[in-house]
Amino acid sequence: MLDRYPDPRQQPRRGPRRRKRRPDEEEVPPPPPPSRAGKYLAIALVVLVLLILLARSRRATPDAQQASAATAVDTAPRPAPPPPAAPQPVAPPPAAAAPPATPTLDLLARLEAHRRVTRAGSAVYLDSLLQESDSTLRRWTGGPGSPITVAFVQDDIATQVPFGQDVFRNALRAWETLPLGVSFNVVPDTTTADVVVRWIPQFEPVEKRAGQTDIEFDQNGTIRHGVVRLAVTGTDGRKLDRAAAMMVAMHEVGHTLGLAHSADPKDVMFATPKTSSLSERDRRTIELIYWLPAGSVKGGDQ
Repeated sequence: MLDRYPDPRQQPRRGPRRRKRRPDEEEVPPPPPPSRAGKYLAIALVVLVLLILLARSRRATPDAQQASAATAVDTAPRPAPPPPAAPQPVAPPPAAAAPPATPTLDLLARLEAHRRVTRAGSAVYLDSLLQESDSTLRRWTGGPGSPITVAFVQDDIATQVPFGQDVFRNALRAWETLPLGVSFNVVPDTTTADVVVRWIPQFEPVEKRAGQTDIEFDQNGTIRHGVVRLAVTGTDGRKLDRAAAMMVAMHEVGHTLGLAHSADPKDVMFATPKTSSLSERDRRTIELIYWLPAGSVKGGDQ
């Protein structure tokens, strides 16, 4: 009998069916089987791609975390900024100290002052000043930018001389016009003024004066403070009129500036003044004092 369903294992194996090539077609050789090196290269490329993708994923994770943290910080309420601190005053830099005078320079200055005083001779009256002050010139060091302040004591005695302040102010202006480099400024506060002016009823008759000035000065001759006392009544028992008060005021302002007495009655600085007009000797003497430096004018051999 014929087996219509033969066992496939008993059937001959058939190869793949090939398409018949046409006469005009060229025969294409089959592709060569892949080599073992090519397989390894393909595997390596796949692994490299996987590593790159993994690295990128890890890098993106911290960036996302930082972005979320920044978002949380930005959205959180911020405290109000503190108010700006007030600017602190900047202390000015300390002024440079003047170099101390050397003994040689001090000696030269004293010798020059002594020479000028000697050459002035009788044109000035510094003999009494140098005798009573141990040859030391006394003067103020202030200038137009640093005026000498003057204050008047206002009390019952001052009211007895209604023209007193006006007279004394005129005396200040008369001396102020000289080229001394000093000026006066009247102030109301007697506790801080450089010069304090007060009126008293009368000096003792034996003193034979109608005014007195006391000045304080340092060892260099620089005047620091002054007190002027003016009498309402003269030594003759009569009240001073405006003309007499003007003579006394001119005389006492001269003492305030550093002058001593003159032996010539034509000078304002005569011991008992006879005039209220400055003489040429008054001018030359006070100008010489303020042209020279304050201090001793002793010669080198003294």
